[in-house]
Amino acid sequence: MAKKKTDRIIIKVVDKEPDTEGKTYTPSIYWTEKNKKKTTTKLSIKKYNKHKRQHTIHIESK
Repeated sequence: MAKKKTDRIIIKVVDKEPDTEGKTYTPSIYWTEKNKKKTTTKLSIKKYNKHKRQHTIHIESK
């Protein structure tokens, strides 16, 4: 069967909040998809960072 053409693309969202208390953490990375025609700006989602043990803002990256 033929593959459907779709406007959805898979993107990577990475934690971009600065570290607190001078500690260094490994970046928290999630994979999600977005509609590239409807959402033309960078996507930002609040997700859980298991290294910091709190919810942080994750921003779309390349």
